[in-house]
Amino acid sequence: AEWSGLPQVFLSNSGSEAMEAALKIARAYSPKRKLIALERGFHGRTLGALSLTASVKYRQPFAPLPGDVTFVPANDVPALRTAFDDATLAVVLEPVQGEGGIHVLEESYLREVQQLCRYHNALWIADETQCGLGRTGTRFAFQRFANLQPDIVTTAKPLAAGLPLGATMAAERVNVLTAGQHGSTFGGGPLACRVALQVLELIDERLPEIRRVGEYFHGRVPGSRGAGLMLGVDADPEITEAALHRGLLINTAHETVLRMLPPYIVETGHVDEAMEILRECGGPVN
Repeated sequence: AEWSGLPQVFLSNSGSEAMEAALKIARAYSPKRKLIALERGFHGRTLGALSLTASVKYRQPFAPLPGDVTFVPANDVPALRTAFDDATLAVVLEPVQGEGGIHVLEESYLREVQQLCRYHNALWIADETQCGLGRTGTRFAFQRFANLQPDIVTTAKPLAAGLPLGATMAAERVNVLTAGQHGSTFGGGPLACRVALQVLELIDERLPEIRRVGEYFHGRVPGSRGAGLMLGVDADPEITEAALHRGLLINTAHETVLRMLPPYIVETGHVDEAMEILRECGGPVN
């Protein structure tokens, strides 16, 4: 809503494809080539997206990867400033890192990203594939703070309620791709798009409950981090399998982080049931 004019939107089949579109938009926008991404970040498994993903276990089997990418620690403003120069094309980040262990980027850090991008005529690409579309209690995670506006936003996962659909949105000033420069065989299919329109309406209606139940959930898990219905806590990864055998589906991110991403329709009673199972498995519970 804060963009001037209408954003340019490219539809695809997944978050990885959405990130590939974002990289193509950035490349078409400027002859600069240097990219900055964050340690613990994850942006997909296609080659372009993989080049922005810092984890060795994802990168090593396919190295060398394309692109000039500098990785910096999350929330480290001095490191970010050091990495930036006039050759920087774009900064790519998740406002809340998902695969990297549910680490929330601080408001002050995001504002520094925005300021540095504007000063150096670089682009801020926000990867909202996991943390976007209501997961943190706002439509997009960056909207938790006022007056922040990425130049390009990618999203996918819940967009079409399980049907394959991703989207890349670019602000008017970077609307540089012309017809035929990007496409996706099944991206933007009529069924997925009609479902997505309904999903967006339902998500907006559900946002207050996501915030309310999310706050309750965080209160039940000491030491948890994240926002809304996106929680992570450092714990023994064996708890994941033990919980699964008891009917609680969670997974492990970044080796030792229990990642909990409940459905948006979850209620406080469901949280209580989940916490009893987690307690039986030796997990951290209030």
